[in-house]
Amino acid sequence: MKTFACLAVLVSLCAVLAMAQADQITEPFCYWSGTAPACAGACETGEFVASTSKYGDGKTCATGVKRYCCAMPPQWLAQLAQSSFYVLNGGPVEPILPSGYPH
Repeated sequence: MKTFACLAVLVSLCAVLAMAQADQITEPFCYWSGTAPACAGACETGEFVASTSKYGDGKTCATGVKRYCCAMPPQWLAQLAQSSFYVLNGGPVEPILPSGYPH
């Protein structure tokens, strides 16, 4: 049960970071996946879907959706590694929020 709680905290931290900076993520970390007219956008392993759209970066999808796929920027991975260390070792967990993010 303790492992599940630690995992839940870790997932929550990732979600907060993703939502906090989703609009600031650009190339080379993100790209639109899926080609009109039959869009079937899919992200690669290790990436997350930051957004979905019928339009994405150009032509409209007749079926399916395009996905805006992002890899985690290196600074996020460093924060995640630090948080994982504290969670797995029973230490305090305080989110490391991006600069400018309201507390």
